[in-house]
Amino acid sequence: MFLLPIRSEKNTLKIPNFTIGLIGLNLVIWIFTNRIVSSEYKELTRIHQNLITIESEYMYQAIKKYPDLLSTGDILEIHEIFLKKEIIPRNSQAYQEWLKCYNEFQQLSNNTFFQRWGFIPAHMNFLKLLISLFLHGSFFHVFGNMLYLWIVGCNMEDDWGWPRFLGFYFLSGFAAGLIHAAFDPTMTIPCIGASGAVAGVMGAFMIRHFKTKIRFAYFFILIIRPFWGTFKIWAGIVLPFWFLQELVFARIGLQTGTAHWAHVGGFVFGAVVATVTNYLRPKESEPIQTVIQNGTEVTSNWHSQEAILGPLTPIPEDLTDPVSAIERLKMIILDEPNNFPVRLCLARIALRNGHPRDAGSSYNQALDTIFELQDGKTALAIYREIKQHQLLEGLSESNLFQMAALLEKSGKYVDAVNVLRSCIKWYPQGSIRPKAVYRAYLILKNEIGNDKLANSALAFLRREYPDFSIQTG
Repeated sequence: MFLLPIRSEKNTLKIPNFTIGLIGLNLVIWIFTNRIVSSEYKELTRIHQNLITIESEYMYQAIKKYPDLLSTGDILEIHEIFLKKEIIPRNSQAYQEWLKCYNEFQQLSNNTFFQRWGFIPAHMNFLKLLISLFLHGSFFHVFGNMLYLWIVGCNMEDDWGWPRFLGFYFLSGFAAGLIHAAFDPTMTIPCIGASGAVAGVMGAFMIRHFKTKIRFAYFFILIIRPFWGTFKIWAGIVLPFWFLQELVFARIGLQTGTAHWAHVGGFVFGAVVATVTNYLRPKESEPIQTVIQNGTEVTSNWHSQEAILGPLTPIPEDLTDPVSAIERLKMIILDEPNNFPVRLCLARIALRNGHPRDAGSSYNQALDTIFELQDGKTALAIYREIKQHQLLEGLSESNLFQMAALLEKSGKYVDAVNVLRSCIKWYPQGSIRPKAVYRAYLILKNEIGNDKLANSALAFLRREYPDFSIQTG
C-alpha cells in the first residue's frame, strides 16, 4: 500500500515565501551536490570491485582462519584482516595491487563530500552542523524532507512571520543534531539532511494546529483491482503517531540509516518551544479583547447577531497596519478558528492592502463556518462582496456548490447557474462536479425555462458521467 501526505487543510493568510525559498534552495543544492556524490560513489564502487576481485582468490584462507567472517561479513573487518594478517603473501604482486587499491579506497572513503561537510558527532563542528541541514543523499531523501516542510512549514511561517520562523528552523536543526550526538558521541558516520529541523517544525505544528487536518493520498491493489484516493486526519493524531514510531526506532537502535534520535530531539524541541510561546503569549485583560472593524464589535461572543459584519465599508487606518492589526486578528483566530467575523476582517484588510489571493482565502475560510452555522443571510452578504471583487475563483468546490444552492433557494436563478458553471469549470476532477451539472440542468429547465441550455447540460452530464444516477443525484 502506498500512503503519502500531500498538504495541510489549513490555508495561509499570505504566501509562505520563506518556506518556498527554503525548499527551492535545498533542491538546488541537492542537484549540484548529487553530481559530485554520484561521481564519488562510482569511483568507490570501481575500487571496491578491484579489492573484491583480489580478495576472492584468498577468501577461503581468511574464512578458514577466522570462521566468524561467514556470519558477520563486515567489510571493514575483512580489510583489516587482509591488511594485518598473512592472508595474501606480503612479498607477492597480488598483495601490492591489493594494498594500492586499499589505500585508494581508504583515502577516497575518508575524503568524500559528505565526510568533508556532513556533521560528525565524534568531531563536533557547528559550522558543519549548519551546512549539513542543506545536504541530502538520494532524491527521495530530499523529496521527503521538503514535502513535510511544505505541509507544516507554510502554516508555521504564517503564524510567526518569516524572521521568527527562520530562527526557529535553524535552532530546531541544531537541537536535533546535538541530541543525536549526545546519544552516540563516538559516531564517525556523517549526518546529513534537514529532517531534524523539519521534525522541529512538525512538533510546533502539532501544538499550534492539532485540530488541523492533513490530507493523505493512498494507492493499493486488492486482488487485481487498484484503489486510490485521499483522506484527511487530524494533525493531533498523525504527528504523535509519527513521533512514537521514531522514538521506538531510536530506543531499539534500529539500523535504518536514519538518525532517529535527531527526529525525536527536533520534534520535542519544536513542541516545547510552541508550548512555551503559547503560554508566554501576552493575554488581554479579557478572554478575547474587542477588535473594532467597521464600527462592529468582534468579541468572543461572535455567535450573536451583533457580531455579524455589515456590507463592505472603508477600513479604519489603525486596522491596516500589518503588525498591530493583522497579527492581533491572527492571534484571535488561533484561539477561535471558527470566528468568521475576524476572518472577514482579515479578508477586507487584505483587499485594502492589495492582496486579493489572501483575501479570497480568508473569505473561503469564513464561508466554511457560516455554512456550518446555516447562516444564509450572512453567506449571501459575503457572496455580494466576493462577486464585487471578482474573488469567486478562490472558493472551494464545496463552498461554490453550497452558495449556488443558497442562491437558488433565494430565487436568484441566474446567479446560481453562473456559480455552478464556475464550479464545473474550475474543478474538472471534483467529486461534486456531476451534481453541479445536474443542478444547473434542473434550474435551466424548471426555473429559467431555457430548454436549449438545459438539454446541453444534460447531454454533457450523460457524456462525461454515464454512471451518474439522475434519479438519486
